[in-house]
Amino acid sequence: MRRTATALAALLIVALMAGLAGSAYGATKLVFMGWTGPTESQIYEAVIDLFEAEHPGVKVEVLYVPSPEFTNRLMAMIAGGIAPDVFYVPLDQFANWAAAGGILLDLAPFIERDTESPIKTIWPAGINLYRFDGKRPGTGKSILALPKDLGPWAMVYNIDLYEQAGVKPPPADKPILWPEAVSLWRKLTRDRNGDGSIDVWGMAGWPLGFPIEGAIWSNGADYFNSDLTALAVDTPEFIEAVQWVANLSLVEKVATPPNSDNWNWWIQGKIATFYMGPWDQAFFWNNLKFKWDIAPWPASPRTGQSRTWVGSMGIGVSAKTANPQLAYELVKYLTMDRTAQTRLYEMGQMVPNRIDLLADFLQMKKPPYNRMVFIDIITKYGRVQPWYYTKDDSWWSVLDGELFPQIYRGQALAAQLLPGQARRLQAIFARNLQ
Repeated sequence: MRRTATALAALLIVALMAGLAGSAYGATKLVFMGWTGPTESQIYEAVIDLFEAEHPGVKVEVLYVPSPEFTNRLMAMIAGGIAPDVFYVPLDQFANWAAAGGILLDLAPFIERDTESPIKTIWPAGINLYRFDGKRPGTGKSILALPKDLGPWAMVYNIDLYEQAGVKPPPADKPILWPEAVSLWRKLTRDRNGDGSIDVWGMAGWPLGFPIEGAIWSNGADYFNSDLTALAVDTPEFIEAVQWVANLSLVEKVATPPNSDNWNWWIQGKIATFYMGPWDQAFFWNNLKFKWDIAPWPASPRTGQSRTWVGSMGIGVSAKTANPQLAYELVKYLTMDRTAQTRLYEMGQMVPNRIDLLADFLQMKKPPYNRMVFIDIITKYGRVQPWYYTKDDSWWSVLDGELFPQIYRGQALAAQLLPGQARRLQAIFARNLQ
């Protein structure tokens, strides 16, 4: 009887302790919702297993939703009162979700109370993307998500094609200027089999070619005025940059014709200069049959400064979660855990969020060997896409999906089309000012 009573007492103590641990978080279950590929999902599930091991009694249910369905599915779940505790925050939805309120929990108080101070280990540029001051994303004290990753958009080139053409690749530490780039790509654009048709192109054309945003910024122009109250798409510098990108195909004939199958042509070794994000590394390692590396995007002679964009995906906490502290701990684990970050960059998924992993990342024995280009984009000259700043991006859909293609296809000149459409675009953009 004494032994039984002792055992029962021990079980009661264990149950009480488990109950106290559970009550500290409010529950023992979290739901995490996102989308991912097979390799990345294995890594994240392994990280979640570690998280559960460090939080006894806690279980994380993972929901994977196809990316095209993600936003609609999430909004439906929020409206139905069954929102996941933790979920992906696409950057193109951040301004809208932040302004709407009631969707994302402010993580700043949890970060301030976190004695481990892990936020100090990751890129400030990543943190700042998910700030919100009540009106404008990218500024303020509130932090409504943490970066799953940062994606610097870099220029990649086929080393073999450059060597075959006797052309020196662009340097990794400074950008070449636009005229020099056109001259270089002209030497690379060749009819190798002599059938009268070009079968190797110096650069990729629209779509998936030279990033129009980078050309505009490098030329000293921008999409908005300084206080984001009006579009500036009809300035001489803006118009010049757009036309320069179009002319790579239409006039200079150094980039693939509009609507070419650029992705597959790059893989097949038919394009000498292309684009990539860090997430492309693993695919390139496994599928490219030629040597490759990265360099800065060529710069406008107006500024001499390379420009490109930096993408990101955030991970946030539902404003309605019953377990805010535990949900924050999961977000912290997914975005800042050293083991997880190491595995992700070693698998070719990302540039690590943690700055203290930079030295190891730069010393990887796989291409790109000019990895510092990624870091320079993040820390020096990369910018966020212009739609990031607006709750309603209909203006961008018209500009990028309707007007730019007319210019790229040679159906209109930028100097003719953009000034005439400026008032229409401004009227659409003004929805963001209401």
